[in-house]
Amino acid sequence: MLQEGAAWRPHFARELAHATGLAGDFEGTARHYAIALSLGGVRDHATVGEALSALAAHHEQADVRLAAGFLRGAASAFAAAAGDGSPDGAPDASSAAAAAHRRAAETEEALHALGEAAAEGSGGALASGWEGRLAAAQSHYERALALQPGLVEAYDGLGRLLLGTSRLSNFGAVHAAALHVREAEALLRTAAALDGAPSERPRSEASGGGAQADEEGAKRLAERRRWRAAQLAFIDRTRREVEGWSEVVRSLGPPPPPSSASRSAPAAAATAGWEPPSWLAGAPEIARKRAPSSEAEMRAVVEAGEPVVLVGLQQATGFAPASRWGASALRAACGDSTVKVGVSPTGRYDGPEAGHRWGLPAGREVLVRPPETFMRLGDYLRLLEEPTPESFYVEYNALHQYLGAPVRAMAPVPPQALYLRPLLANLWLGKGATTSPLHYDEYENLLAQVSGTKELVLFPPSDLPHLYYTPRAKGTLRYAWPNTFERLPVSEADAGARVVFASSVNVSQPDLRAHPALQRASPRRCTLRPGETLYLPAFWHHEVHSRCAAQGELNVAVNFWFRNATRPPEGSYDLI
Repeated sequence: MLQEGAAWRPHFARELAHATGLAGDFEGTARHYAIALSLGGVRDHATVGEALSALAAHHEQADVRLAAGFLRGAASAFAAAAGDGSPDGAPDASSAAAAAHRRAAETEEALHALGEAAAEGSGGALASGWEGRLAAAQSHYERALALQPGLVEAYDGLGRLLLGTSRLSNFGAVHAAALHVREAEALLRTAAALDGAPSERPRSEASGGGAQADEEGAKRLAERRRWRAAQLAFIDRTRREVEGWSEVVRSLGPPPPPSSASRSAPAAAATAGWEPPSWLAGAPEIARKRAPSSEAEMRAVVEAGEPVVLVGLQQATGFAPASRWGASALRAACGDSTVKVGVSPTGRYDGPEAGHRWGLPAGREVLVRPPETFMRLGDYLRLLEEPTPESFYVEYNALHQYLGAPVRAMAPVPPQALYLRPLLANLWLGKGATTSPLHYDEYENLLAQVSGTKELVLFPPSDLPHLYYTPRAKGTLRYAWPNTFERLPVSEADAGARVVFASSVNVSQPDLRAHPALQRASPRRCTLRPGETLYLPAFWHHEVHSRCAAQGELNVAVNFWFRNATRPPEGSYDLI
């Protein structure tokens, strides 16, 4: 009887580990998996890593910190599995170690996506802190390729990581082609050349995982090929546009003298203050307070659930001085770097238009996003010196995809807020006279105004019923220099497939006959000056107007998005 019972121990240890994990006890799970591994209930460390990764996914929506604990355990398990093989070992051992390094890299990226900081010294000089997870991931990918030079998934993974478009760590654009492009392109083209060879089979197929596993592996392979082809096409498109804009800038000749630029309507608009409409008279101003000096003080700010201007946060965090954010300094520091630029005929970036202008029936509306193009930062800064009728704006430039380390070092994440788990840092750069129409973000937001001024109108989440949010088809403008915009017709099929939920309200010119409930809203106002930072809780609605203090100056801001600690108000979704 005792011998019969002993045969069940490996299986029982494995099942107990899984059940303990589902219950949310990471330490107990790790202990039971260690027992199962010693008894042969699980095959190897890599199997433990996969199990812990699955448990992390199970817990992520409910408890990010718990999920991060399981992912840290998975990273350790994959690292242990990678030590099971070596370049001098048997081919199977080297392949297993390479696969473990690849999975360790993906796990480090997932930890970065959760805002989990790396420990000191866990992968090199750059590996501590939030960004350190990506340095550790890069190291694992490189070791995987050293062990198995034909590992296609590692070429793809490292290419995506370098571009900032990893499926796991990315909260920016799906495709980018600005950082490490040559190296990433070489990796992706190597993957494409290797892909489809007899040795490149879905892992589940190679390991005998059954018909369902074969199908899942084939789907992953097809998705990877689709993404790779799209990314390589995006690199080609970006390269063509960058060179095209360099030709445009060369054709402009020297910048116009300041006296002529100052007489232009765009230049005057860039420095003119935003005039609030009469219906905003009496709207209270957002409070100002000294920046929190500790995590505990930052928690108190966030838990209050109200927007507040934090004075001194940039200085305390170590932001670069204003002199380093001017056009000359930026051109010298990263003028050859590629940036993503929005182009608008009006200076409004987003907004509804009548559907008939897009080929839809009367009564329909389309939400229009300005076209995007790509150019060197130096060319962009030269373009801003021209009195063009169209507006150019560097918006939503995620710093892990555009400009990278030089600008990240100039705008570090405030350490008091790291507990919120950072997702993304964006650069916003223009010459003023731009408007981001009314919208909300589902992330906690720190908006750091570096130079120039922003005027914001804000509404609490509870005002959602008064702000006329409605689903609209998404419209795309095509742009050509100079000042040529073309609307691409939206079909009924496209209108149903590409829907955006957005407000109908133009805060500057409200139509109170069409939107009478707007008068029941509770607007607030904020003037954000250079060196100040606005904490904006998730789900607060806001319209943003940017201007510059003087002709030739820039309006520069960096915002940080964090995982949301704020929930939508009760009853918000009764409208849907």
